Amino acid sequence: MATLAKPKPASSTDHVQRFEKKLHAVRQAVAALPGEQYHTDLLTIIHRPGWTTIAEGLFFEALVDSMLAHTQHLAQLHQQLKAASEAV
Repeated sequence: MATLAKPKPASSTDHVQRFEKKLHAVRQAVAALPGEQYHTDLLTIIHRPGWTTIAEGLFFEALVDSMLAHTQHLAQLHQQLKAASEAV
């Protein structure tokens, strides 16, 4: 009967390097989010007369609601990750 070879566990250094690389990627992704000027521009746009139809406004609002929910969830995940890491 053939046995499956178990993969060698990665060293602690390998894990740390992989985790560090992923944390840097998260930091870069968060830093790449639009800043204050983006939001200022959007506020200017939505105040233009006739900017959107009712249907387009519904799509816009749904997208903004989704972005807010995702952002709030992301903030919560950051807090949970730090708390869990500190608990180890």
